[in-house]
Amino acid sequence: PPPPPPPPPFPGAPPPPPMPGGGGPPPPPPPPGMPGAPGPPPPPGMPGFGGFSGPAARKGAKASTKMRGIFWTKVSNNMLTKSFWGSYMEAGDLELDYELLEAWFAAAAVEKKKKREKKAVATLLDTKRAQNVGIFISGFRMTMNELANSVRVLPPTEGSLTVEYASAIRKLAPSTEEVNAYDKYKGDKAQLASEDQFLMKLMQVPRLNDRLDIVIWATEFPLRYEELAPIVNKCYDLFYQLLQSGRFEKVLTFALSIGNYVNSDTGRSGAHGVKIGTLSKLADVKSQAQKGTSLLDFLVYTLANQKSQKKLLKFDDDLSSMDPTGEQPSTKSLKAEVEILSKDLVRATRRIQILREKVAEDDDDQADDIFFVELENMVNQYDERLAELRDVMSDVDLAFKQVALKYAEAPGKASEEFLGELASFVTLFRQAREKFLTKKKERKKERKKERDAPAVGDSADSTAKNPFGKPGKGGPRRSKSVNNPFGSATAPPRESALGVKSAASTGDAVAPLNDAPAPLCEADESTQGGAPTPSAASSTQLSAGGAAPKPTTAKSNIQREQRSQSLKPSRAAPGAVAAPLVGIPPRSSTMAVSSRGPPTREGFLTKKSGGKSKFEQMAGVHWDKRWFELSETGYLHYFKKQGGKNAGTVLLKGAPCTVDREDRSIFRIQTADRCYVIKGVSTEEAAEWVADIGYYN
Repeated sequence: PPPPPPPPPFPGAPPPPPMPGGGGPPPPPPPPGMPGAPGPPPPPGMPGFGGFSGPAARKGAKASTKMRGIFWTKVSNNMLTKSFWGSYMEAGDLELDYELLEAWFAAAAVEKKKKREKKAVATLLDTKRAQNVGIFISGFRMTMNELANSVRVLPPTEGSLTVEYASAIRKLAPSTEEVNAYDKYKGDKAQLASEDQFLMKLMQVPRLNDRLDIVIWATEFPLRYEELAPIVNKCYDLFYQLLQSGRFEKVLTFALSIGNYVNSDTGRSGAHGVKIGTLSKLADVKSQAQKGTSLLDFLVYTLANQKSQKKLLKFDDDLSSMDPTGEQPSTKSLKAEVEILSKDLVRATRRIQILREKVAEDDDDQADDIFFVELENMVNQYDERLAELRDVMSDVDLAFKQVALKYAEAPGKASEEFLGELASFVTLFRQAREKFLTKKKERKKERKKERDAPAVGDSADSTAKNPFGKPGKGGPRRSKSVNNPFGSATAPPRESALGVKSAASTGDAVAPLNDAPAPLCEADESTQGGAPTPSAASSTQLSAGGAAPKPTTAKSNIQREQRSQSLKPSRAAPGAVAAPLVGIPPRSSTMAVSSRGPPTREGFLTKKSGGKSKFEQMAGVHWDKRWFELSETGYLHYFKKQGGKNAGTVLLKGAPCTVDREDRSIFRIQTADRCYVIKGVSTEEAAEWVADIGYYN
């Protein structure tokens, strides 16, 4: 019986294949929308489906040869119809003179270069070795005979090799294996590479390697000795200075006293000595009342404030062999380097003797005799020097042990560690000292400015009515008010910038450490011939709140006579001009100049300048504000800022100074090579400058 029919297919499944040998109608198509049905046709215009895809490429004549092309950008298809190009699409390319176009713009024919076959050059060297030798011989300009002669003389003799040249040849000299390889080579040696030829020529120089070693040693050994010997000697000098410096010891005692006082309420008080390494901590303890002031600043202030101790400020002069900014020497390293030099000299002596014996077997050359005589003299010379250097090194070891014992350091402490701590303290002390001296200089300028400034209400006859003088006694009497730091003892003591009472009674006063109220000025800067200057009187009067000065008393006269000889004022002679009191204007500027000697002046002025840069010269002339100082030596210095670096100097001798006719605040100084145009704040100020400058020209 026939087989049963297949089961009906599932929806969407393909129909089963027909049975073998069977036929029958094809299966019906699936209903619309069922899985397996073909998708809808694409919309018109899409490429590949018979729609619009843009115009076909324009057909035109084709060049018969390769042309020099143009790298241009085609207009896109969707923009063609919108542009003017669309109207020329059907016309096609125009007729041209194609033969001429090809003749002019045909691409150049490229000829294929035949590669030259490099002939293989025989060499016995590896690639890297041959490359190094080739680099050297490219700059080698010496014949083998010249090389053989140069290794027979010592530098710096003319014709000798430099240490760089000798070292390079020594590195490139053929090794024992290379010498054996060249000796056993059976081929044509003339056909070997140039690098091999050079090495074979070096092999012909007798005893080349031994001679090069001696030449290099004879060049480097003196340099090594000259570098080491000064360090050893300087190290010995430094240790000797540390053992002998009394000023450094005194500074340490002051530092100890300050530290014990600030540690009085701690367990660290009552110390009898401190380690050198802890001295730098003085710079770490800052004051709360005086901003920027440390205990190290106070140490400098204390030394400067005591007249008998001012010399301690320069204790580092006793340690002149120390370089605080450099690397500190190590006694162990120095001793090892001395021993290395001694051993190198012994080894070199042996090599020289061996080379001399080998040369004697070869020939008897006079040049070699001179060569060995010079070597022998050199060895003997440095043998004596090294013996002396070893003795100095022994003294250095002994001196450092004594230094460590003196400053209570551990026996095994390294010298570079101890000297490093000492150098740190010396550096910080120098900075604190420079800071103090700078403040002192600024204070000095302020006092000078106050002294030169005229008092309010200046008049020519102001001293004629001195309320504290007696009329008819040969002029006004010199005032000895309580504001004079060297006057009556009834004046209340002033507090210094660090809270220390002023040393006015001893005359040992210094400048403040910062911008706080200053201690009393030094007597030699605030007095003229023993009398207080106007600036000293005015500044002290203002600090006292502007109180009226008191008349001079007999008691104050007696106390003033008891001052030190350097500070004792002389009594004003009858008819002499007395120093003006506070509130009483000084005499005219002419009298002030004659009483003080050559005039000095300082202040801000504006100077006419054309500029130094190209930009300033294009911008034209302008005025620069400058700080001017008129010195007693007849020079006018100017600075970009007060206390800054000197920007220029004018020699006033023979340089006339005139006032501008149109603007009386402008004056000119005409020197031999330049005219300086300067402007004051007012005509009065300009007139004062002109009067003082005129004194010198």
